[in-house]
Amino acid sequence: MRAGVPSPAGLTDLEVSVLRATLPAMTALPLPSAAVEVISPGSGRLDTIVKRDEYADAGIPHYWVVDLGEPGDRPQLTAHHLAGEFGSVDRPWADAGPVAGTFTATEPFPVHIDLDALV
Repeated sequence: MRAGVPSPAGLTDLEVSVLRATLPAMTALPLPSAAVEVISPGSGRLDTIVKRDEYADAGIPHYWVVDLGEPGDRPQLTAHHLAGEFGSVDRPWADAGPVAGTFTATEPFPVHIDLDALV
């Protein structure tokens, strides 16, 4: 995020937001295509439940959670996406579960991430 620019829709402390276009000078950022959070010690509930629900309410279509785990653990990434017509008010997100090793996605953009290289 740019220093001094409020997060879109007043969202809580976005660690990484993915925007699709070059942005002109503005007073607020548009809603991101994806949000990424890295779980810190003591932030697991905030990152995996509170922020997930907050981002769903805001309409952010993709939410990725990176869990570096304890020393010696392999990092994992869980990619959530809004489930659209298959979601519900109680569960608007869908995911395929955590991935270790290499994470590959085509949406919201093509990416390959070597998760083991994160630590």
